[in-house]
Amino acid sequence: MDDKEENFFQPEHLTAQIAWTSSGYLEYTFPNRLLSLPFKCRPKQVMVSMEICSETAGYKEDWKSDLTLFLNGRDCGTYRSMGDYGARRGKNNPISWVSGRTQYGKLAIFEVNERGSFVGGVRVGDTTIEELHLMDSHRILLRIGNKPDAKYVGGLNLFGRQFGDYSQDIIMNLVYEETMHRS
Repeated sequence: MDDKEENFFQPEHLTAQIAWTSSGYLEYTFPNRLLSLPFKCRPKQVMVSMEICSETAGYKEDWKSDLTLFLNGRDCGTYRSMGDYGARRGKNNPISWVSGRTQYGKLAIFEVNERGSFVGGVRVGDTTIEELHLMDSHRILLRIGNKPDAKYVGGLNLFGRQFGDYSQDIIMNLVYEETMHRS
């Protein structure tokens, strides 16, 4: 499916293994299971990892893009993609995926804890775990893409486990501490 807006509403979008857009963002809703635990807890950390890269026609190894992660509407840091990678085949790509276009990305790891927000282990912002209001809803809204005022608005490719180099979909891990048993 091409990156036309109406295609994002097709039922098949739920099983897509690669998605791309030349600007803007992609958005996903994750279940928040913290509220379903048999005890009260306090979130300590959220970690998100995903394989991503820039997006341009065909591919361009030096096409930069500033990709910002938002969780529940809060800016959790920007990952700078250095290119839209297509010079070699992605390790997990299906045979039907032709050369001459994007093939793989890099693994980006975002983390938010009590000390702030981090990308690749480097502190990049002041957003803390408390500011994500994780205990207010049974869902967590994840948005990844270009801010309109980003230095490099170079689009986004997002890879699932059957594309690119990393055999994973978007992974979100929540770390918490038990505060008391529910009555």
